Amino acid sequence: MLMKNEQVMLIIILFLLQNSKGFQVTCDTQFSDLKHSITYVLCPADCWRQYSNLCGDRIYSRGPICLAAMQDQWIDGGGGPVVVYRNPGKRNNRYSGANRNAVKSESCSADGDFYSFEMTCSTQGDSSTLVTQVNCPAYCRGEAVYGSGTYSDKSSVCRAAVHAGALPDKGGIVIFYTTLGRSSYNGSISNGIESKSDSASKGAFAFTNINECANNACKHGSTCVGVIAEYFCVCDPRYYGKYCEKEFTHCWNDNLTGKFVMKSGVEVVCNKGWLVFQRRFDGSVDFQVYWSDYRNGFGSLNGEFWWGLEKLHIATKSFQCNQCRLRVELKDIDNETAYAEYSQFRVGPESSYYQVCVGGQYTGTAGDSINTEIFYHNSNGMRFSTRDRDNDYSLFIHCADFSRREGGWWINSCSLASPNGAWNTYPGCSKQGFPCRAWWQTYKNSIRLIGTELKFRCDI
Repeated sequence: MLMKNEQVMLIIILFLLQNSKGFQVTCDTQFSDLKHSITYVLCPADCWRQYSNLCGDRIYSRGPICLAAMQDQWIDGGGGPVVVYRNPGKRNNRYSGANRNAVKSESCSADGDFYSFEMTCSTQGDSSTLVTQVNCPAYCRGEAVYGSGTYSDKSSVCRAAVHAGALPDKGGIVIFYTTLGRSSYNGSISNGIESKSDSASKGAFAFTNINECANNACKHGSTCVGVIAEYFCVCDPRYYGKYCEKEFTHCWNDNLTGKFVMKSGVEVVCNKGWLVFQRRFDGSVDFQVYWSDYRNGFGSLNGEFWWGLEKLHIATKSFQCNQCRLRVELKDIDNETAYAEYSQFRVGPESSYYQVCVGGQYTGTAGDSINTEIFYHNSNGMRFSTRDRDNDYSLFIHCADFSRREGGWWINSCSLASPNGAWNTYPGCSKQGFPCRAWWQTYKNSIRLIGTELKFRCDI
């Protein structure tokens, strides 16, 4: 159990670790330049161009550490982060060379320590970071351990972890933190491991149980994922929160973003508290489809999709029209964006042909293509039309029919808004003189759109 002052120190060092970027090295940095048994380094790019003088294969006795990391395939020519482990070596150790990953090393014999990029049983607890996570191999035996609870930094980390009860003998992930050395260390027998007594050391380390998953912190059958000094829960899509403790009800609860599942089993996509019911960005999904498609929904929630009119009705029927808002976000062929937002939105049942209530106060940069001054283009109060259902008020034209390629929409006597229109110009449309694409007429005089997202949120 940590004392209060130790708990405060642990919080501080966790913060420092999470903001650490690793020890900056050069292509020439040698193993002998590192001062710790476990060192986090950040290798630059193009070290393969250096003269190597590298000796070893997977375990190394000399040479530039970043070049060795590249040969051992922990990084590529672009550099990157890597962990270097120093291990006590034997006298006159023999190291074999190799030619791998565009890096050649030589064979040699050497005395003293060697280094590797994987944790070994003999790696000691002198780390360059205040809190360190390592993956210990199985059945570490014969390595020296000094102390009990708090261990001298010349102790084997993995063997000390078994002694402390922080690791099974079969190995695995363990987390330890460094602390000030003590004037002496008392040995003991614990978990089948005998540690030794020792005199003073400059540094020491101890183990901490910060695995929230081990404490059943993740709720509702969620999966726990561990990273260095931190754990997080991967939630079932019916739940959210740090520990998956909250049940999903609406996107607008806590301004959620992501894919979730409602109590009814219906999947939804949330974007900063809005429920997305239409999204297009690459033209991979055909929106020139039929009534049943628009009623039930089509596409993939991981890509382009229309959520479904019936789902829209069920999601909004418990609210008054002025309790929900509609937001339309657009991206054009110039890669510029705009939006239109309305203070009223609600979709009726299929018996009303999914009649829409939309409008109220308009705000935005795209212009108002829904409640326009041209009354016969207004969408408010209109029924939904598709290529096989002509529910608009035009006497002469089926505004959503196949030949015009405008897709399904709430249409009066045709419309100034066509976010479900054809992705590219449809052959034959030019002869009719009508725009045959996704467009929003009040935005840049109906410039072609290459991205749309329609979403709503309601006040509880």
